[in-house]
Parts: sequence; C-alpha cells; structure tokens
Amino acid sequence: MDRYRPQSGIRVVWDEGVEARASFIQKTYAHLFAAIILFVAFEILLFKSGVAARIAAPMAGRWYLVLGGFMLVSWFSVGMVALAGAAILYDTSNVLHRYPHDRYVGASLALFASVALMFWFVLRIFISRD
Repeated sequence: MDRYRPQSGIRVVWDEGVEARASFIQKTYAHLFAAIILFVAFEILLFKSGVAARIAAPMAGRWYLVLGGFMLVSWFSVGMVALAGAAILYDTSNVLHRYPHDRYVGASLALFASVALMFWFVLRIFISRD
C-alpha cells in the first residue's frame, strides 16, 4: 500500500507487517520492563521485611557451602554471563523471527528469563569480590 507522508513529500511503500511487528516488539519490551520492575520490587520487599535474612539463616553455619562457593563462583559466573549474553541474543532473534504477533507475553517472558539469568550471575560476581 502506498502512503503519502505530508511532512516530507515522499511517497513510501508501506507494509502492514512492519507496523504489526513494531507493535509486537513494543509490547514485548514493555512487558519485559514491567517484569524486571516487579522482580526488583519483590526483592526489595523481601530484604526490607527481613524474610530474606530468615531464609538465609539456616545456611549461616555451613562453612563448606561458603568456602566451595568462593572457589568456584568467579570463573563459573564469568562463563555463565557469556552464556546468558548469547541466550539474550538468541531469544531476541526468536522474538523477531519466530513468535507470532499475538504471543508478546510469552516472548517477553523468554527475554526476561535470559535477562534475569545474566543479572543473577553478574550479581554473583560482584558479591564474590568482598
């Protein structure tokens, strides 16, 4: 379909698929952003209320868990950050090329899983620096 853009005076061939794909991507990233905000808000709630401390308290006396974690966390986490980066690229490609237009919630959840995976291992790297 030809559309006339009065601002530029140029006639452009416009495909309806482009509009639908752009709308799909906007909805996908809006849901991804909302999921990240809710995840962070939930974590803040856990830490402010003290529930996180009560969950971690039973593991405080187990020194072998802590010692083993410090030895392995660095290189494993670096490798997992690289793998999570590849997963983000792969999931983004899937969102663009394979997800139908009406499945934007599932697409945003797939992207959120990859972003959360990367966030977790980046967090582990920074925590292990102490």
